[in-house]
Amino acid sequence: MGFVSAPAVAIAAVVLFVGLFRMRAAVYVWIVLVGLLTPPLYTLRSGTVRVGAVILGGLLIESGLRRRKSLSSLRASRLAVPLGVLTGIAVLSCAQGILFYDPNVAGSHRQLAAEIYATLLYGLSVAACILVATQIDSRTALERACMAILIAGVATLFVKDAVPIPWWPLLVTHGTALIYAGLLFAPPKSLRVQTAACGLVVFAVVEVIGQSFFGPSTTQWVSGWIVLGGTLIVITAIRFGWRLLPVALVLGAVGAVAFQGQLQRMVEIARQEGDLLRYQLWIDAFRVMSHRPLLGVGPGNYLDYVLSYGANAFSSAHGNYQQVVAETGVLGLAALTWVLWRSFGVAWKLYRRTDDPILRAVTVGIIGALAGVAAASVVGDYLIPVYHNGGHTTFTTTVYTWIMMGLLVTIEGLLERVTPAISKSSDA
Repeated sequence: MGFVSAPAVAIAAVVLFVGLFRMRAAVYVWIVLVGLLTPPLYTLRSGTVRVGAVILGGLLIESGLRRRKSLSSLRASRLAVPLGVLTGIAVLSCAQGILFYDPNVAGSHRQLAAEIYATLLYGLSVAACILVATQIDSRTALERACMAILIAGVATLFVKDAVPIPWWPLLVTHGTALIYAGLLFAPPKSLRVQTAACGLVVFAVVEVIGQSFFGPSTTQWVSGWIVLGGTLIVITAIRFGWRLLPVALVLGAVGAVAFQGQLQRMVEIARQEGDLLRYQLWIDAFRVMSHRPLLGVGPGNYLDYVLSYGANAFSSAHGNYQQVVAETGVLGLAALTWVLWRSFGVAWKLYRRTDDPILRAVTVGIIGALAGVAAASVVGDYLIPVYHNGGHTTFTTTVYTWIMMGLLVTIEGLLERVTPAISKSSDA
C-alpha cells in the first residue's frame, strides 16, 4: 500500500460500504468513531488526511448520489445562510491568499496543498453540520445520534490514556453536556440509570478539571477547564436560574481559600508554559490581519506571515477568533460570529417553544456545549481547526461542535413540522 495506511483504508471502506445500504447507520457509526479514529489515511506527515474526514466526504457524496434525503430541512433553517456565508468567505480568502501572496513574505512553509486543505477544514466543519441535518431527520434518529455522541464522549474518558485523542476534553464535554442536561430536564425513571449518569458527570469533572489541580500532572489545560466548566455552568443556570449565582460565588471564594496552594501551583505551571503571555500572540494575529483586513492572509498562510510580521514565531495565535481574523479577515470573523449568534438564538427559541422534555434536554445540552466551546475558543482552536496547529488531527474533535449544530437544525425541522399540524387541528 506504500504510504497508505491499510487499517485506515479498511475502517473507511467498511463505514462507507454500510452507507450504501443504511445511510443513517453509517452516520451513527461515524459520529461514534470520528473522535477515536487516530490513524491517518496517508502515513506520510506532509500528506496526512485523517480517516474521519475521509468518511465524512464519502458519506456526503453517497448522500448526494442517493437523492433520498434532500436539503430542504437545511434550506428552511435560519442557520443556512450564515453557514453558507462562512464557507464562501473561507474560499474567497483562500483565493486571495494564493493569488495575492505578499512578495515580502518568504513563504518557506507555503504549499498550495496546505492552503487548500486549511480551507477545507472550514468546509468540512460546515459539511458535518449538513450531513447530520439532512440524515438525522426524525425523533428516533435524533435520539440515536445523541446516544452516539454520548458513547463517543464516555469512551474517550476510558481510552484517552491508551489512545492519543487530540483535545479529548472537547469530546468529553459534548457527551457530558447531553448527560447533564438529560438529568436536569428529562431525568430517567430508573434510579440505577440516574446514579450511573451522575457518576459519569462527576468522573468527567474529575478527569478534566480535578486532575489538573490535584493530580501529579506537571502540565495544565486552561481551555479544557473552560469548555467543560462553562458548559455545566450554563446548563445549570438555564435549569435553576441565575439566582444560584450568589451561592456559586460564595462557594468559589471558599474553594479558592481552601485550595490556595493548588491554585498557586497551577498559576506557576501556566506561567512556565507561557499561557500568561498569550496576549502577545494575539497582538501578532492582529498585525497579520492588518495586511489583509477584509479577507485576511488566507487559511494556511498564518505561519508564513507571522514569521515576517510578528514578534513571536508561533505557528498559530492560540486563540480561534484571533486566528480566524488573521486568516480570513474581519469578514471571516463576522461570519463565524454570525453562525454562533444565530445558533444560540435558534436554540433558545426552540427551548422556549417546546414542552417535550427530551427535545428540551437535547436543546439545552447543545446550548451548554456551544457556550463552553465559544468561551474556550478565546484561548484554543475549538471551533475551526488550525492547519499549523495540528488541524489535520484536531478536526476529529472540533467536528463535534458542528455535529451539535446539525442536531439543532434537526430539532428546528421537527418542531416546524409539528407546529403547522397543531395549527390545522385547532382550526378544524
